[in-house]
Amino acid sequence: MRVPKALESIFAFYPAAQGILVATDVVRLVRSPDAVNGARLVFSAYLLSPLVWTALKALFGPTPEGVFRIGKRAKGGNLWFLYYNLQSFYTSFPTFERALRLVPGLYSAWLRLWGSRIGKKVNWTAECQIVDRGHLEVGDRAFFGNRSYLSAHALKKTDDRYLLFVKKITVGADAMVSYSAHVGPGVRIGARAHIEAGAGLYPNMKVGDGESYALRERNHGNA
Repeated sequence: MRVPKALESIFAFYPAAQGILVATDVVRLVRSPDAVNGARLVFSAYLLSPLVWTALKALFGPTPEGVFRIGKRAKGGNLWFLYYNLQSFYTSFPTFERALRLVPGLYSAWLRLWGSRIGKKVNWTAECQIVDRGHLEVGDRAFFGNRSYLSAHALKKTDDRYLLFVKKITVGADAMVSYSAHVGPGVRIGARAHIEAGAGLYPNMKVGDGESYALRERNHGNA
């Protein structure tokens, strides 16, 4: 089923609506700290968006991978744009997402709600940033350092049109993505591989099992 273009305009207001809902639930919990208000906050802050995303996938199918035109000049709506807005609250208020990393396994479980495949005992440091929370496949015991940045999408402007590239990121078991490393869409990192601090892996790059990848200078037009 094709995504109606009008849904893009509607979902553009979703981050603000969720922010208001979460703020309201925080106030309720402070005024009356009971289980019901605590459950309301957990639902609005952590469960609502993954559930809406699950419903959208059931209605329109999973987010397709590949290259797409987006923006006003695109003929139809784009499911990824809805998905992006469902996640914008966590980019604006990262403390909510980081709080999940305080409890071992909780953040991985939350990513699975979005549709990612996450292995056991994955180590997510406090300041690692995951942009597309439903486009990951991560093996057991992988490690993500502070300020590491994983984005399963890239945007590029050609003339007056925007092109979107979406593709799942794969990280093998026992791999390490070090401090301030950037990982782009379609990247495949093998088991026991080491992405060194500050390295940048651009779309569709591959790092083999047991290999190390260090900082390399390279011009790149995607953002």
